[in-house]
Amino acid sequence: MVSDCLVAFYGGLYEGDDSCNTIWALNVEKNAWSQLAFGQCEDILARDDFALAPSSDLGTFFVFGGFVKGSRVDDCIKFTAESGKLQGEIIPHDEG
Repeated sequence: MVSDCLVAFYGGLYEGDDSCNTIWALNVEKNAWSQLAFGQCEDILARDDFALAPSSDLGTFFVFGGFVKGSRVDDCIKFTAESGKLQGEIIPHDEG
């Protein structure tokens, strides 16, 4: 959930093997779709076949792993809705 009435949908595949890097929101009160804008998320690559988990903090969710351009990745990204845009932050992990 991005807010009390918005549910976010992220990623997937376009026709072929190109990953989608757009985020769409469904307003369940108005039964209307809108595309959410990214804030500063240049380092976050389009992906598919990932895990997504909501946070108890409204407007925050996490994306883990998936495939980027056909290769498996194991990064974790925290998305937060701020001022009508989604901010993304890659969470560093220990390689050891």
